[in-house]
Amino acid sequence: MRTRPLHYERRGRGPAVMLLHGFTGNGRSMGDVSLALARDFEVIAPDLPGHGRSIGADDGPVYPFDECLDRLAETLEHAGHPRAHWLGYSMGARLALAFALRFPGRVSSLLLVGGRAGIVDASERAARRRADDALADRIEADGIEAFIDEWLAQPLFESQRRRGHELVAVQRRQRLDNDARALAASLRAAPGRSGAAGRGSAGSRFRRTCAGLPAPSCQCRRSGGRGLGSRGAPRAACRVHRRRKGIPAQGRLAGEFHRSDSC
Repeated sequence: MRTRPLHYERRGRGPAVMLLHGFTGNGRSMGDVSLALARDFEVIAPDLPGHGRSIGADDGPVYPFDECLDRLAETLEHAGHPRAHWLGYSMGARLALAFALRFPGRVSSLLLVGGRAGIVDASERAARRRADDALADRIEADGIEAFIDEWLAQPLFESQRRRGHELVAVQRRQRLDNDARALAASLRAAPGRSGAAGRGSAGSRFRRTCAGLPAPSCQCRRSGGRGLGSRGAPRAACRVHRRRKGIPAQGRLAGEFHRSDSC
């Protein structure tokens, strides 16, 4: 049975770029990046499962991870492209990475920012799952507005606060478009568990497969960060680590991403 495509925004003309937002975001979250890339690419920016307008009335308590990947594939096909460059931030980076491993023929290149392939240590992984489950329960209990205010108060978003109240207000309004139950569902599982995108509790098997990525790929981190494990917002000071050299389109993706704090 075919899955339904995700809701998505699109702009520009040219080779396709799939732009995947982070947890609590939506397809409009990286609008500055999308506008810049639209000069040379057609940018497809979906609301990821459990976020924005991709929430369905029949969605269950967990978004199965493989189904998330199938819906991304369906979205790309619905947009009229057989393959794309993939740029993912945080949760979007993990989904982009998993998509490249499952559908390598649909990935022209891969840029991963502020994500991680998974936690290797079993005890740390179990602790992260417990923390995510507890956070999911709290989101449902406290409601979306209280959670988003708590989320945006993290040091992670300090760079946005320095850019002024207007940007913070726009980001807050966009994140409030989410649904508490659906956000909770997106936290309650990860690759290798029984479901969804999760926030990094994937196991070492998923991490080990990354060495075999067939597409040109690179990962970004903040200066002094921990590669795909860094939780800092990407900035111009980021160092780009290329898995393979000579990827002009990818370099342009990275450059435009680093100039934005809108994630």
